[in-house]
This record gives sequence, structure tokens and C-alpha cells, in this order.
Amino acid sequence: MHPKKSERLGVRWSRLQALFLLSFIFLVGISVACNSIFVFREEEAARTPAPSVLAFDLLEESIALPQYPSYSISNISRALLIPQRILRTWKTNSPREIRENSETGRDHKDRFTWFQTWVKLNPSATQVIFSDDDMDRFVRGAFSKRVVKAYFKLPRIVLRSDFARYMMLYELGGFYSDMDTSCSVPIHQWNLGLHQVAMIIGVENPGKSKDSFLQWTMASAPHHPLLANIIYRVTEKIHSTDEKSLLTDDGAVLEVTGPGIWATVIQEYLQKKGANLTKIANMWDGYQLIGDILILGKSYLNNDNSESPKSLIRHHFTGFSDFGWRVHGKQAESGALSVANDDFDFSFVFLFS
Repeated sequence: MHPKKSERLGVRWSRLQALFLLSFIFLVGISVACNSIFVFREEEAARTPAPSVLAFDLLEESIALPQYPSYSISNISRALLIPQRILRTWKTNSPREIRENSETGRDHKDRFTWFQTWVKLNPSATQVIFSDDDMDRFVRGAFSKRVVKAYFKLPRIVLRSDFARYMMLYELGGFYSDMDTSCSVPIHQWNLGLHQVAMIIGVENPGKSKDSFLQWTMASAPHHPLLANIIYRVTEKIHSTDEKSLLTDDGAVLEVTGPGIWATVIQEYLQKKGANLTKIANMWDGYQLIGDILILGKSYLNNDNSESPKSLIRHHFTGFSDFGWRVHGKQAESGALSVANDDFDFSFVFLFS
């Protein structure tokens, strides 16, 4: 006998119920298993500290940046502490005007030729020319009220130029040279291959007991304490000198801002560093490295050395000519002090440490 239709439907429903029940049990089992995996992963993550942002940054940098090259990427020695910067002061900061003035007779006919030697021999160096107005602005903006007042007390441009060159070297660093010099050797060779040279000074006149030092060409790293000393001493010397002497006495050019006080400060500084000035005196062809200061004998930096193989520059000494400092800049404008200097003062507490 065949089962009734109702019985057949009941059997099918029972099978569907069983299939549904098995499917439900299977899904529940998978859910429990997955949940335990997720919980384990979360617990494991909680036990493992997350990498810091710095770690991610370092990782990204290590991936993004190439390895530092094994070959030299610079043609300038790492030992050079003095910036490859040539600093000058002149009536104009325009090379075009320097050329035109030389060609038209308004200035020495060789001025532009001398200027070009610095450009040609130092193609990787920056040459910065400070005009009279540039000097005034630079001093007002970079130095303290007492230093600025001393500078603007100077009634002659030649005095300001002397003072400003110390401040330019102190604040910027580089190689200063007067505009009546020509370059014979690239400036990056002036340290003679010596390491850790932070200042280069030339002997002006060799002497039996001690040498004097020139200041128409010199080089320094920024913020050298010797330059801080000279700025301090010149500042106080100006404040203690009457304005009439500053205006009329050419001796003030030497003793207040120029080679006289420069040589004195150098000699005192070297003695404080333990140097015996008598032992290193009468330096013509040699050199001395005292601390980080390289002193070059007269054969390296002077006007008498054009034929010497050691000659680094040639000084043409136009100071006494129609285009020299004795004619140019007899009187400077007084200039106004910037309010930026009012609440700021320069500290020289480290000068004699």
C-alpha cells in the first residue's frame, strides 16, 4: 500500500527540520571558533606594544632614502670651517657699476680686473659686496645698541668700513679682502690643507720681538671669540675718543678701528692662549697654527709677494691714490638708530674665558 499524502509531507518536513537544525549547529560552531580566534588575536595584540610614530617615520625614511654615497660629493674639504664666502665693502654693490667706473675713469682703471680674479678663481664661492648703505643697515640690524652707537659715531666711511669688516666676519663668516686686491689662489686652499682652521691672519710686518698683522685681508668662521674681542675693544675705543679726532686725525684710522688696534688685540689673544710671540716672530715664509688660528707669514699675504710661489693674493695699495680711502668717504652721514636695538644688548661675558 502506498503511504498517504499527509504522511509523505510529514516525512519531508521532518527531514527539512533536521537539515535546518544541523545547519544551525554548524554555523554556531563556526561562530564560536572564529570568535575564539578573534579574541586570541586581540589578546595577542594587547600583549604586543604598538610601534611608535617615530618608529614608523624611521622605517619610512630607511625605505625612502638611498644609502649615503661612498664617494665624495663635495670638492671642498670637510676640514674647512670658514664659509666659502667672499666679503667686500665698496661705494657700490653692483659689479656692473664697478666695471663702468673702471672703464670711464671714475675709478682706478684696474679695479674691475682685480675684482674679476676673485670671481674666476672661486666659481663656487659667493661674493657679497656691502655698499656704504648696506653696511649701515647691516650693523643696525645685527648688533647691540652700544655697538651701533659707536659705529654711527664714526664720521668717516673709512672708519666705518674698518669696523664693519670685523662685524661682517663675526656674523657671517668668510674671507674678507679690500677692493684693491687680486686673488692668486682659490680661497679653499688658504688653510694649507690643515684641519680645524677657524681663522686665517696674515703678518703685515715681521719684527724681532713680535709681528704686526694686516686686516685688509683675513678670514674667519662665524662668531669666533677673537672677533668678538676686537668688536668689543673697538666699540669702547670709539666711545672714549672725541669726535674731532675721529674726523681729522688719520692716526685714528690706524689706532681706533684699523691695523693698530687689530694687531694689539691679536697679540693679547694669542698670549692668553699660551703663545710665545717672540718665538713665532719675524715670520716671512713660514706659518703657525695656534689653536684654531692659522697665522701666515708675509710671503702669503702681502704686496711684496707677487713673484713668490706662496703668494695667495696681491695687494695693490690704492689707499694713497686719487681713488683711495684718504680721498673717498671723508665724511659719512650720521644715520638713525633702529628701535630694534633699544631693548637688546650684546653680551661679551665669554670674551676672556
